[in-house]
Amino acid sequence: MAAGDFASAFSKGFGGGLGTALPGVAFGALAMPFQIAEAAKQREFQRSAIEAQLAASNYANQQSAANQIMGLYAQLGENLGSRIFGATTAPDLERTRQFQSRKEETDIFAPKEMALQYEASKRGQDLATSPAAKEQMYQNLLNYKRQKGFDIAAPGEAMFGPTAFSRRFTA
Repeated sequence: MAAGDFASAFSKGFGGGLGTALPGVAFGALAMPFQIAEAAKQREFQRSAIEAQLAASNYANQQSAANQIMGLYAQLGENLGSRIFGATTAPDLERTRQFQSRKEETDIFAPKEMALQYEASKRGQDLATSPAAKEQMYQNLLNYKRQKGFDIAAPGEAMFGPTAFSRRFTA
């Protein structure tokens, strides 16, 4: 085959006669083992990628199951701990708090409360026995009697008008 024939085969395409198809077949035959090897490499790569993906999925599922189990254990421990604390330690702490508050109430606050009550009663007694307070109580008594007189005389005055009897209570 001449150089011109080979060049013309490329320019016309490999679909011509038998003479023009031979170089393509020869190149295809030479490339076939490389293509088979490449396809095998691709299949091996895909297989290894799928295996790695399955292994990762299995690992994630195992970790998820283990985390769920650990979560259940933690919840169980928390419930058990709160029950024990609520049954033993918490009442002791509450009793101690109540004891301390009662102790403060009786030891610290009770004497202060008594002192305040004493001072208030003393001030009230001093106020009641002062001359100004006695005068005020007398005026209150007079005002009460005057008001009571008006209340007694009002029905009579309403029926008969002012009388000597009604003036006796309101004067």
